[in-house]
Amino acid sequence: MKTTQGIVSVLFEYDTLKKAKAQFKSGAEKTPIDSQDLSFRLLKTKYGNINLELLCRDNSGMYFKPVGFYEFEKGGFFSSGKLVVTVLNEFQEDYNSWSGTVPKNVLKVKFMNIRESGIIAAFSRETIETVKEMYRLKTKGLPQSVIDQIGPFPHLHAMQFDKSLNSNGLNIDLLFSMEGFPQCFLDDDYGVQGAFGAYFKNDNGYSLNPIIEHKTNYNKFYRMGLLSAYKGI
Repeated sequence: MKTTQGIVSVLFEYDTLKKAKAQFKSGAEKTPIDSQDLSFRLLKTKYGNINLELLCRDNSGMYFKPVGFYEFEKGGFFSSGKLVVTVLNEFQEDYNSWSGTVPKNVLKVKFMNIRESGIIAAFSRETIETVKEMYRLKTKGLPQSVIDQIGPFPHLHAMQFDKSLNSNGLNIDLLFSMEGFPQCFLDDDYGVQGAFGAYFKNDNGYSLNPIIEHKTNYNKFYRMGLLSAYKGI
C-alpha cells in the first residue's frame, strides 16, 4: 500500500470512525489519532463537520493538512446515524485505487467538484509557501543579463517569477498580474477560466484574498477548516 493510500485508509478505520462519532456526541474540538506510523487529529469545526487532518512539516514549520471530513446524514440520530465521508481531491485517486472496504456505518463517500477543489488548492499551505518564494525572488531581482534581454518593463520582470505546482491534486499556475501581485489559476487543461485567489504583500505580511466569484466557497471552507494555509501550529 502506498503511503498516500495508507493516509486515505485512516478515514475508514474502525478506531477513527468510532472516535469521530464520539466527538460528534461530546462536542470536543480535537481528538488525536495515530495510525500508519503517522500523526493525525480529528478537528470539529465551527461549521459542524469533523476533519481528519495529517500533521505535516515544511520549511516554515508544522501544519495540519485535511485529508477528508465527516458529516452525519441529514436527519440521522447521533446514536445510530451513519457518517457521510468526503475525500479531498488530493486523495481521490488514492481512494479509487484503495483495495479496502468502506465500513457499513458509512452511508456514502463523496468528492468535491473542480471549483470547490480549486479553492482548497488556492489556499493550501503549499501554494502560500510558493507565493512567499515568488515575492522573495522578485524582491531579489533579475540578473542584469536577463534584464538586458527583456528590457526595462516591470510586468515582464515579474513574469519571470511565475510558478506552477500541484496542490490538492490539481495543477495550478501562480502568475504575477500587471499590478504586481500573484494570482492563482487552474491549468488550462481543466477548462476553468479566471483566477481563484490573489495574494498581496505589505508591511504587515501577506493578505490572502479569494476572487469574488469564489468568495462563498472560500468563506464556507474557511469555517470548515479545509484551507491549510491557515492551519500552521
